[in-house]
Amino acid sequence: MRVIRRRWPILLVSLAVVAGAVWIVFPRDSSEPQPVGGDEYVYATEGHEEIDALGGARHDYPPLTGIRVVETGDGRCRDLIWRPLRERVTAWRICDGELTSIREVHEFFGNRDERTYRCEPGSTLRDGWTCAYEDATETAGGGVVGTERVDGERLEHVRLARRIEGGVEGTGTREFWLRPDGFPVRLAGTTDDVSPSPIGDVRYRERYLLTLETSPGG
Repeated sequence: MRVIRRRWPILLVSLAVVAGAVWIVFPRDSSEPQPVGGDEYVYATEGHEEIDALGGARHDYPPLTGIRVVETGDGRCRDLIWRPLRERVTAWRICDGELTSIREVHEFFGNRDERTYRCEPGSTLRDGWTCAYEDATETAGGGVVGTERVDGERLEHVRLARRIEGGVEGTGTREFWLRPDGFPVRLAGTTDDVSPSPIGDVRYRERYLLTLETSPGG
């Protein structure tokens, strides 16, 4: 019996070492919904993002998400900031009607990836864009495919085909239903990208559909 008792500490240490090795090889991933503030446009939301690295991870978006509009500079520019999760952000900066930048934030397994794509003159949500970050260039081409009336308001339905090349390779779609002032009442998107990494190519996919439910103070 004395010998058996002596083996227990050895067994416990061995299990701790194995558990630590599993933690290192397969790190944990988590995500947290971002609460919607009273100063945000509230959208009914469907969608998720996922990657295939380290066994894969998926973040489902909450049923309600917000877009916050922030005026910048002298009022010529405004940021439309969508943050469905604390670890996930897209921000479109629009100045005098043109799209000047797209900021993207993603985080998986504690690794944060933040990029701001600078856009060429003439880029818009309505007609498409060409925007670059380091050696990656994203283009979106297409335009208005029709008009719809929602709650008595005329909306332009924009459909764009997206492609990214350079440091990241991929395709996708972007759709906007825009008010006459250019604000999106509905948004939809798909993304299917592949990026190089120290552990090999990593595939990222995203799907989302946002439909405006209430405006700030509404």
